[in-house]
Amino acid sequence: MKKENIEEPAATAVGCLRGTISASIGMVLACLAGIWAGTYWHSILLGITTGIGIFLFCLCVSVLIMNSAKRLTTLDCILPVFISAISGVLFAPLSFVGNGSFFSSITCMGAGLLLCIVLFMYKQKRISAGYLVLPFLTFAYELLPIELPTDIDNILALGGSGVNTWLAYVNRNPVQALENFMD
Repeated sequence: MKKENIEEPAATAVGCLRGTISASIGMVLACLAGIWAGTYWHSILLGITTGIGIFLFCLCVSVLIMNSAKRLTTLDCILPVFISAISGVLFAPLSFVGNGSFFSSITCMGAGLLLCIVLFMYKQKRISAGYLVLPFLTFAYELLPIELPTDIDNILALGGSGVNTWLAYVNRNPVQALENFMD
């Protein structure tokens, strides 16, 4: 048996990561296609129908991607950074609408970067899969164009994810981490 075909113990987590990222991309594409179709044909119903149809298609593709994951690749590790950057650019105009912001591009990109760091540590087998949960949930939350009127949700989500990443780094080799901190 080839080493490439061996399934990792956490292949389900890898599949969920890939499926959620592809569903997030599908959601953004569905919103953009629905808005385009609604404005092009001057029909709100047609725009909604187009968006739902494209989202359902992308959801089916994400389920197929989710079930075919065998191992974590380097592309899986760096993909959250690209997805958060694309989402940050696409939803940045929402930050400037009205008195309050609806989306924070900076925290979205920060969540993607923290998830990328933790995924690389997991890929190198330095941490357990449990350390992926909080950065992954923070990443999924920050991708949504929903924000409370204050920045407390961003501070708590990104701060918790940062502390989780720091704990993952310290717990992989606590003696060396303490020596590096003291130098």
